[in-house]
Amino acid sequence: MAWRIDEQVIRGEIDNRTPGKVRGQLWLVGRDEPIRLELEGNPWRDLAGHLLRFTNPTPKAGPPEGLAEEQIGVVGDITASRKVKVPDISMDELMECYRKKEAFPWHWGNSLYLEWFSQRNGRVVIETTDFILELDDTAAWTMSEDDELEQRRANEAAMTGFMDRMLLAAGGEEEVEDKPQSKAEADKWKDEEPERHPLIEHTLEFAVRIHKEAREWLPEDCSAEHPLIHLMNGLTTASAKLGGALGIVDEDEWPPDALFAGNVLVRLKKARGYLHDALAGLDSADQENLANPGWRTFVRQETQEILGEVEILIAEVREVLAEEEGG
Repeated sequence: MAWRIDEQVIRGEIDNRTPGKVRGQLWLVGRDEPIRLELEGNPWRDLAGHLLRFTNPTPKAGPPEGLAEEQIGVVGDITASRKVKVPDISMDELMECYRKKEAFPWHWGNSLYLEWFSQRNGRVVIETTDFILELDDTAAWTMSEDDELEQRRANEAAMTGFMDRMLLAAGGEEEVEDKPQSKAEADKWKDEEPERHPLIEHTLEFAVRIHKEAREWLPEDCSAEHPLIHLMNGLTTASAKLGGALGIVDEDEWPPDALFAGNVLVRLKKARGYLHDALAGLDSADQENLANPGWRTFVRQETQEILGEVEILIAEVREVLAEEEGG
C-alpha cells in the first residue's frame, strides 16, 4: 500500500528552511542520480526550519522499479522523534513470534519517519531506527506547538486533497500502467471524459470520511503498521484502483466491451485486494479494541458492501471474457 524504500537508501537530506516547502535528495542503491523531493507543507516541530542529513550504514541492493526520479507532491508526517517499539531479536525470530502470537523483547527508540504523497507514485515512506542523523544547529524559523497542531491538520487536508486528485487521474501510482494498451483504447481515451461511476464516488467519499474519523483515535506516536492506518490506506488506495478500473468505461456501456474487459478485470481485482487489506486492518482493530465498537461495525458493513459490489462487477467482466473465448 506504500513504497517503502528505507533499505535502498544510501544517504539523503531534507530541507525545510523555507516555510511551507520540503526539498530533498535521496541517493539509492543502483541509481546514478538522486531522487529529488519537491513537496508542499512542513514537517513536525522537531524538524521544522531545519536541514536534516541522514546515512544508512547498511543499504541493500534492489532499487524500487518505477519510483520516479522527481517526487513532486505533498508532505505527510515527517519527524525524527516518533517513539516506536524496536525488536531486540532478528526479523526471522520476530516473524515466528507473530506467527505464534507470542510476545517479543523490545525497547523504545526514536524513529525517522518520512512520508509523502507524490503525483507519480502515491504514498512513499521511509521509516527506520537505524539511520545516522545529522541535524543543523539552528532552525531557520520556529514552529510553535499551536503551529504544529495547525500544520498537522493542514497536512491531513493536503493529503485528502491529493488523494482526490490522484483518483481523478485514475490513480497516481497507476499513471504509467493505466495508459491505453491498444489503439482502440487510446481512441476511447481521447473522447470527452465521462462522469465518474457511482461506485467510484461512493468509495472515495467513504474513504475520505474514514480517514478523517480514524485520525481521532490515532496516537501521535503510532507507526505506519497501526491497524487504523492499514484500514485508511486500504480504502483510499481501493478508491484509486476503482477509478482506474471504471474510469475508461461509460456507465451506460457496462459491462465493458471485450476489447477493454481484460484491462478492467485486472484493475478491479487490485481494488478487491486493497478492500481485503482494509478489512484485515479492521480485524486487527477489533482484536486490539481500537476506536469505537459501533464505528467499527459501521465501517465493516460499508466496506463489505463495497466489496460485494466489486465482486459483482468482476463476475460481469468475467462473463464478457468467457463469451469472447467461447465465440
